Amino acid sequence: MGQTTAGTLLAGSVVDSDIAEGANIANTKVRHQEIVHSDFIRKSSEAPVATRVPVFVARGLATLRDFAVLLIDTGTATNVNFDLLVNGASVLTGLVNVVHGTGDRVPVTGTIATATLSVGDVVELDLAVTSATGATGPFAQLVIDRYYV
Repeated sequence: MGQTTAGTLLAGSVVDSDIAEGANIANTKVRHQEIVHSDFIRKSSEAPVATRVPVFVARGLATLRDFAVLLIDTGTATNVNFDLLVNGASVLTGLVNVVHGTGDRVPVTGTIATATLSVGDVVELDLAVTSATGATGPFAQLVIDRYYV
């Protein structure tokens, strides 16, 4: 592959053999997408209980991309809130609320207000339960873009 001064490459036109070993590509141009998830230490048949679980420690620069939650069964009188925390503080614009009317196994997304992670940042998922009559199987998934260092 030759050098150019400007232009746009077609998707899939650069393959592994086109990159020289030791090409010194900046780490900000190489991303790895990680998907982390949690069942809040509950079986899918167990009711949600208030829980906070650590799920990720940033080893370098990273960006929070997508946050979604669900209940396997929303029960009959359910009101639970999910939160995404970095170093103990929420990074969402608001809690992600799941109620009976949400529906079983229906993903609900949260809006991430502060997406940038720095080295050493600790990411936690928090589950708060107001009521969970018949509800089971809390689940949360987070997509993170991590830059190689």
